[in-house]
Amino acid sequence: MLAFILRSHLRTSFNIYLMNLATANFLYALIQNPPDVINHLYNGWFLGSFYCSVLIFGLYIFEAGIRNCHILISLNRIWAVFWPHSYRTYHKKRVACLLCLAGWVEVQFIILPGYILDAMYYRSTAIGASCGLNAMAQWEWSVAIQFTVYNMGLYLMWISYPIIWYKRRQRQRNQIVPSRQPAQSSQGTGARSVRSVRTNQDATDNDTVDDEEETAKTTRSGNQSGPLAKKTSSKAFTILTVLTISVTVCWTPILCYYTITLWMPVNNPILLEVGTVLFALQSVLDPVLFIIALPDLRDTFRGAFRAALRLGR
Repeated sequence: MLAFILRSHLRTSFNIYLMNLATANFLYALIQNPPDVINHLYNGWFLGSFYCSVLIFGLYIFEAGIRNCHILISLNRIWAVFWPHSYRTYHKKRVACLLCLAGWVEVQFIILPGYILDAMYYRSTAIGASCGLNAMAQWEWSVAIQFTVYNMGLYLMWISYPIIWYKRRQRQRNQIVPSRQPAQSSQGTGARSVRSVRTNQDATDNDTVDDEEETAKTTRSGNQSGPLAKKTSSKAFTILTVLTISVTVCWTPILCYYTITLWMPVNNPILLEVGTVLFALQSVLDPVLFIIALPDLRDTFRGAFRAALRLGR
């Protein structure tokens, strides 16, 4: 987050979604993880009703918000791949910020009614009881949010990824077509051919381009070299790939556990602990994956690390 804040060139329209996800992960780790650890270490909750409400709020709101952040990244790539002209024209930083804000409003609108009812009527106040939302008292609501909010994030990523991959591959194949045309002897015809190749290449590169600033910079410089353009355009898809793999590994156990427990009791604390740890680990993995996938962010992080080492010496 400090790298995004301190380096203005990193605050691109696509990176707004990464900043949104990093912020959600940070708040989840700060607000929800510490009381959750206490709740799992001890049989009874002894930190009071207010802090129990904080734990449940973080557990339901921030987990749903993190899933929405991943969904927005997938939807952004679908927009860029299927409607590249519309994406280049309308997807600006302001649009990205509004979409991120809308995602958080949606989460609050869906989850807060059940959360408030639980705090007012259904939450257990018995001595020694653990802190948790009484899902069985609002079973229909619990089932609805489990599938429409929590599970849906993983479903949409699974569905959208192969579609995005196929569309990108199809456009990359179409990009090769102009280069197979025979060379024209006329200078004017040759110039038109070059412009045609560049136009097709622009359309393909911007299908998965990270931000409109890089697109404009490349267009102004006139440098549309194949490897550079391909490297620039593939960063967002690389991030989508690593995030899809990581969420599949980290989310599947806990989603399966909570989905099954809605219909039958599951007395398997090991499965619950493994799922909880894996989901919490996702908050640590996301920023690491960003640094690995984004060269600019990696260079900034490396420079800051070297500066800290020099300062320490």
